[in-house]
Amino acid sequence: MGDEEAGPSSSGHSSPTSNTSTTPPPQPPPPPPPPPHPQACAACKHQRRRCTPECRLARYFPANQPARFRNAHRLFGIKNILRVMASASEELRDDAMKSVVYESDAWVIDPLGGAAGIVKGLSQELARLKAELDAVKGLIELHRRAAAQQQQQPPVAVASNGGFLPSPPPPPQGQQQLLFLPPPPPTMMLQDGHCDDETVEDDYLVDPPAVDAAAATSTAPERHGDGHAPPANVKEEGNVDHTSSISFRDR
Repeated sequence: MGDEEAGPSSSGHSSPTSNTSTTPPPQPPPPPPPPPHPQACAACKHQRRRCTPECRLARYFPANQPARFRNAHRLFGIKNILRVMASASEELRDDAMKSVVYESDAWVIDPLGGAAGIVKGLSQELARLKAELDAVKGLIELHRRAAAQQQQQPPVAVASNGGFLPSPPPPPQGQQQLLFLPPPPPTMMLQDGHCDDETVEDDYLVDPPAVDAAAATSTAPERHGDGHAPPANVKEEGNVDHTSSISFRDR
């Protein structure tokens, strides 16, 4: 009986060693990697020193722009750069460092003039563009005045069909000859008036007046005040010689 009770108990309960798991316990997670070391700025890398988070030059000379610090260090030096940063206020510090960087880069671009040479070139370019703009404005004003003068001129007469009005017909052939005929010579006028050439010549031919020899040989005191000698028929002042007369040729 004792064996019967022992049998089911032994058959119903298994040994604890048979049910235990053979898997290993879970391992703890690996520790996080250490934070990466901050890359040194260009200034610290150039000086071969460790760059700290409090580095004042890291903001203006990042590690990926080593040429910027090299140019500034060549022109100003590290002490002068730090002096500029210390003398500028917090509001003007960024502008001061931008000026340092621009000046150093300008001397690399223009070794003879630097920033002043660049400013001079820009001033000349501005003056040239201003002169060109003034010339263009002058041409615009000239064309504007020409257009205004064309508008002030009277319009050309245009026919209703869109063409220009025809010019008036020329005068007849006879009127053209009358308009361009020259005036007749004097001989033709005399012929038209039925005048005799010989008669006119006889009527207007007169004998020259007789000249007294004494008057012709008169001296200067006997002459008039105008420098001319008195006429031959004048004997004395106020007495006129009526004996001489003009004789006409008989027709």
